[in-house]
Amino acid sequence: MPAETATIEFHYGSKYRQTVIEEQYPGDWIEVTITVGSTYIYGCQNQGITGLASGIVLQLLESIDAVLSDEQYILEFEYGPTWMVVEPWNEDTINVSRATTMEGARNPDERLDIDTSRPITKQGWIKAVIDTAQEFHDTIIDMNPSLRDQEEMVEIQNEIHRVEEEWETSDKAGH
Repeated sequence: MPAETATIEFHYGSKYRQTVIEEQYPGDWIEVTITVGSTYIYGCQNQGITGLASGIVLQLLESIDAVLSDEQYILEFEYGPTWMVVEPWNEDTINVSRATTMEGARNPDERLDIDTSRPITKQGWIKAVIDTAQEFHDTIIDMNPSLRDQEEMVEIQNEIHRVEEEWETSDKAGH
């Protein structure tokens, strides 16, 4: 059975908050935990995988395009020692996988035993990504309202609106 929900949680630690507030930079390194249903794809209860915050959000939003067009999408963490793959499973479901090698990211047959994967409904993934991206945007603006017009934050908000429109107009939205 595919999961119906995913949780993508950013860990806004004090160092990250300080960078957003003092240096006005939302794209710094951050930890993120990703679960599909109750399965941890990345991280665990107290620790996540690291990546550049704004870049992760934008990659997650780009994954929606792949989901809607039934294509594979590879997200990169930590400049490539690890990847997460979003790939077609069936008409209504995708598979989300951790990949510890680029070969495994490109080809499911090359994934290692330690690479966790879990199917999720397309609707569940898309909703989780949009909700996470909006929560990230709102959290950054709450931390530092002067970033509302900063290029990365404007791009994130524009991408959220774009993928929401694409999802709503697709025949896969289930509305």
